[in-house]
Amino acid sequence: MEKILITGASGFVGSWLVQEALDQGLHVFAGIRKSSSQQYLQDSRINFFYIDFSNAESYKKQLEKEQFDHIVHNAGVVRALRNETFYEVNTTYTETFLNTIKNVLPNLKTLCYISSIAACGSADTAGIHALTPDMKPSPPTHYGKSKLQAEKVVQSSTLPYLIFRPTAVYGPRDQDILKLFKGIKVGIAPLIGMQESILSFIYVKDLVRLIISANLSTVRNKIYVVSDGVDYVGNTFHKEVAKIMGKKALYPRIPLPIVAFLGLMSEFKSKLTKKADTFNLDKVNELRARNWRCDVTELKKDFNFEPDFTLTESLSETYQWYRDNNWI
Repeated sequence: MEKILITGASGFVGSWLVQEALDQGLHVFAGIRKSSSQQYLQDSRINFFYIDFSNAESYKKQLEKEQFDHIVHNAGVVRALRNETFYEVNTTYTETFLNTIKNVLPNLKTLCYISSIAACGSADTAGIHALTPDMKPSPPTHYGKSKLQAEKVVQSSTLPYLIFRPTAVYGPRDQDILKLFKGIKVGIAPLIGMQESILSFIYVKDLVRLIISANLSTVRNKIYVVSDGVDYVGNTFHKEVAKIMGKKALYPRIPLPIVAFLGLMSEFKSKLTKKADTFNLDKVNELRARNWRCDVTELKKDFNFEPDFTLTESLSETYQWYRDNNWI
C-alpha cells in the first residue's frame, strides 16, 4: 500500500483530499498543526502527521521515518492581516519544506503542489482567450504572487512534481460559496462590475479525484489549470443555485468603485478585529477581471478528466449538506 502525506488536511479541500486518498486505497497521513480541528478527519484509517512549517527540524525526522511515496502539499494561507504573511507561509515555508524533502525522501514518487488560478491572473488582463498551463502569469494579488513564487520553487526543486491551479472550488464544508447560498436565500445575489463576466468553478469531489488519481499516474513535471470545463457567463451559476434552492433572486450589478470602497471597509474591520478576511483592497484587483475561462485540454489529454458530477448534482449535494449541518 502506497503511503501519502496530505498537508493542510484539516481544511475544506484538504479534508476531501484525505477522504479521496482513503477511497483510492492509500495509506493516508493527514498533515495538520497540533491546534488544527479534526472535525472532518474522523475516519479511523487516518494517521496524523503533526507539522510546524516554521520549524523544519520539527518534522525532518518524521519525514525520514515515514518515507512517503507521495506528498500533496495543500497547506497555505488564503487570508492574512499582513501581505508579508502570504510570502512567508505560501512561498518560504514551501521552499524550506521541499529542501527538507530532498534531503530525506530520496525515493519520493510525486510532490504535488496545490496552487491556485490566482497565480495566473485573469485571461482578459493577460490578453488571451482562456487560461492555459503555459500562459505567462500576471497575478494581481499578493496571494496569487506568493503562490506563483511557490510554483517556481517547486519547479526548480528537481523533485518529480505536479502543479494544479484550481479555479473557484465549491462543495460541502466550503464557507465561501456559502455566502452566495445565503444571499439567494434572502433574495439578492449581487454581481461584481457593470460588464459581463465569464466565471469558472470546480466541484471539490471532482477536484480531489483528479489530484489523487494524477499522483498515481506516470505523468510528472507539468502544470495544469483546473475547472469543470464550463464557462459560466454572468449570473448563470447564481441562477442554478437559486433553482436548486427553489428561490427567486435579484442580481444587481455593483460598480467597481463601490466594490473598492467595500473592500477598504472590510480591510479596516480586519485591522480592528485582528481577524483577516479574503475580501480586501488587494482582492478587489482580482475582482476587476472579466474572464476566468479555463482551458482544460491538458487535463483531458493526460488524465481523461471529466467531472463525475453535473452542476445540478453538485449544487444539490452542497445545499443539502449546508441544511443538514445548519449552515443555512
